[in-house]
Amino acid sequence: MGSHKYNDEEFITNFESLRISYTKRKHKRAIVHSKKQYDENYFPKAKSVKLYYDRGVNRPFWVNHPNEKDNNAWKMIRIYSRKGRNAEFDKVTSPIRNSFRTLITIDSVYKVCNEFLKCQYLLKKIQKQESMECKEMIMYHATLPEYVESICTHNFNWRYSGSSKGSKYGCGVNFSPDPKFAHQFCKNKKLKVVIVSKVLISWTHIGSPNLDLPKTGFDTTCSPKKTVYTKFEDCEFYPEYVVYYTKAN
Repeated sequence: MGSHKYNDEEFITNFESLRISYTKRKHKRAIVHSKKQYDENYFPKAKSVKLYYDRGVNRPFWVNHPNEKDNNAWKMIRIYSRKGRNAEFDKVTSPIRNSFRTLITIDSVYKVCNEFLKCQYLLKKIQKQESMECKEMIMYHATLPEYVESICTHNFNWRYSGSSKGSKYGCGVNFSPDPKFAHQFCKNKKLKVVIVSKVLISWTHIGSPNLDLPKTGFDTTCSPKKTVYTKFEDCEFYPEYVVYYTKAN
């Protein structure tokens, strides 16, 4: 019988081929073995994937597995109470007081500390400033007390457009540079809540009811008098402060 002599290079090549083949089969068995666990948890436990799902701004609250905790760490720091005030409090509340020109009582002011949302916003800011003219504006968004936690955790969600008073200028998140104008969207007759937000604005045009997206080349729609700005993209806004107040009749 004939024999075949392997040289070193051929031997290494064949060995590497067998090793790769065995590794693939072993990996395939591991995937099949873990499929049951994958189904039970709804999504893989790989750290990078789980981080995206846990902290993703677009993740619906109902996707959470019953045994999981929400890891999107955030907190609110109270910068004002009835016992005292400071410079940061004055900076946040002075535009609100000046806008009303009537007696309002500030109950409390909280600073939102959500590093994940803040980093998303800052990255979006850098991206927009590199490609187009972009300015950062302080705007106001009135809401109900029960929505504050969701906004501070996952940011504003344009998918809820129209849940308050319709989508007059487009299907997005509405902000106003005028606190008094935003006040009219407060449904709660007693304790009012307004979220002081940073908003990125590049190019605007007048919006229209049920508009899904702004025109090409624009990122924002607005009202004719620019009392309302509607944003359509994620991460172009950041909820910075939450102000609770009451207004005298």
